[in-house]
Amino acid sequence: MSALNGFLNRYDHLTNLILSSAQERIISSVTDVDGAIDELGLYVIRGDLVSCVGEIDETIDKDVKWEKVRGHELVKTKRSMK
Repeated sequence: MSALNGFLNRYDHLTNLILSSAQERIISSVTDVDGAIDELGLYVIRGDLVSCVGEIDETIDKDVKWEKVRGHELVKTKRSMK
């Protein structure tokens, strides 16, 4: 599982996003694998791939030890798309 964050520079009516200082955070359910943060820089995301957009509290975010965060993939829903 991974999460992408960055500074929102632009968006359009199709929810296409342009992020600067983008990072991808790899979150694993395996306890012996450290999470990784990949620096991506300027990043363009197609709107049909966006599932959630939100504001991050930078003070709290800096205190999180992302390499220690664990998570599991979401289970498929009854009407999930393939």
